[in-house]
Amino acid sequence: SLVCFPADGQELGELTRQLESTLEQARPGSVLLAATRRGDQHTHEVALVEDDELVADLVKGCLGEDLVHWLPDGLVARDLLLSGQLRPRVLLLDIDLPGQDGLTILAELKAGGVLRRTRVIMLTGQTASTAVVYQAIEGGAFDFVAKPVSPAVLTARVQRAADSLG
Repeated sequence: SLVCFPADGQELGELTRQLESTLEQARPGSVLLAATRRGDQHTHEVALVEDDELVADLVKGCLGEDLVHWLPDGLVARDLLLSGQLRPRVLLLDIDLPGQDGLTILAELKAGGVLRRTRVIMLTGQTASTAVVYQAIEGGAFDFVAKPVSPAVLTARVQRAADSLG
């Protein structure tokens, strides 16, 4: 469980109560696991495909440095995911990437069967039109998040996506 300042509270006591409450409600087995490496295959709970280093640092700080594998290049990420060299439970995929947009990458991951083992949460820094959100969800995305996002909200959505895999 995780609480983040200042999104979840301004005072230490308030943050502590929030954390205690969240821990009491946690289901056994619902906590994200640490990253592991098996041969050439990297298994991380979360892969982040995002070209903005500041956003990547914020996500890693919120979810945990060792749980997040950051890839600033969408084409490299696509190749690692399709080959099975990277097998995250949750993929945070930015829409606006250099080289190839996230929606096109999502379609390729769906066609390659990656979405059977990975939940994709699409990210965008733009105001997303209904058509773009619909395209992402119809394309296989589990969720859609507009940046900036509260650390508590992002953590909850990632946990929900991971839990949906069983």
